[in-house]
Amino acid sequence: MAASPAGAAASSAAALVVYGVLVLAVAAPFASAWNYDGHAIICNLARPLLTAAAAAKVDSLLNSEFPHNFSTLCTWGDEFQYLPQYSWSPPLHFINTPDKACTYDYTRDCRGMFGQANMCASGAINNYTTQLITPSDTHNKTEAMLFLANIMGDIHQPLRVGFAGDEGGDTIRVYWLNTMNGSSTSLFEVWDSVIIHETEERYFNKSTPTFNETLTDILGNMSLAIYANLTTADVALWGPCPGGAKSCPDLYATESIELACKWAYADVTPSQILLDDYYYSRLTIIETRLKQAAVRIATTFNRIFDPNYIEVPAPPTPTPVTPPAPAVGPIPPVAPVPGPTLPPVSPVMPVPVPPVAPIPPVPVAPAAPTIP
Repeated sequence: MAASPAGAAASSAAALVVYGVLVLAVAAPFASAWNYDGHAIICNLARPLLTAAAAAKVDSLLNSEFPHNFSTLCTWGDEFQYLPQYSWSPPLHFINTPDKACTYDYTRDCRGMFGQANMCASGAINNYTTQLITPSDTHNKTEAMLFLANIMGDIHQPLRVGFAGDEGGDTIRVYWLNTMNGSSTSLFEVWDSVIIHETEERYFNKSTPTFNETLTDILGNMSLAIYANLTTADVALWGPCPGGAKSCPDLYATESIELACKWAYADVTPSQILLDDYYYSRLTIIETRLKQAAVRIATTFNRIFDPNYIEVPAPPTPTPVTPPAPAVGPIPPVAPVPGPTLPPVSPVMPVPVPPVAPIPPVPVAPAAPTIP
């Protein structure tokens, strides 16, 4: 088993417990990226990666409105986007790209429903990062932090950066495993929640002293299992942004559309039954994206809230060793190698062949008379 990130002591494991579930009885006209479980797992993974200074600042902003509920950090934006005062916010949770292009371009793709520039997930990450690093109090810092954590999770769901024509896979109806009973789901939902729920049911929904059947415990168990495979090398590789930026959503969006094309859309047709081969091959992608989202939320908050934060150095790239070229010159003659003298081979005596007796002629019977 891989070592957990340095500095995450035993107390960090306790921090992975889901602190609470915030439920809103509100209709959901839009699909949200990563369901509650996915966002909660991301927050569970991110919490122990915060420095002490960053964690204190996050807690101080949360305590003003959401005391002791770190899970809210990653789920709030999805739950509140349906309230009237946030009706403008749904476009901030996804990015539409041209069908089949499998590329992302900020100027081309970061547009709202009416073509407004910067109205998409990457634009929102830029905006709320700027609000948090601006010293003035003109912005609601708690709200900016909640939006930022939620949308940084969203942008790591590959189909949140999907094709405009199928709404990120939401209009592609498929059947999951043994559900060929008239109840279909969307390809978007498969990536958003179904694979996560399938994993919870298969591996973490057990009534044993280790695994309990409450939602909080299932999410905590799954979070711990994923965290055990998160290494300092992962943090060093995924955390830093090019040029020392506080956040780098264009990188995250590019990763997502490439993964969407290679893994989400690939080999899928409408009304197809997605079987275990699809589940197992895609599960590793989803687990990696959950870990990447957590690492990037934590390192972004560390850069914003902790002035003494130092990036974990990335592991050095091995330098390939080129063997020295052989010296060019005349090739010396090879001396003959003495060896044992072989005895002469006896001549092969001819084998006498007896004469073959002639074959006597076979008598031919006279032709039968013709019957009149």
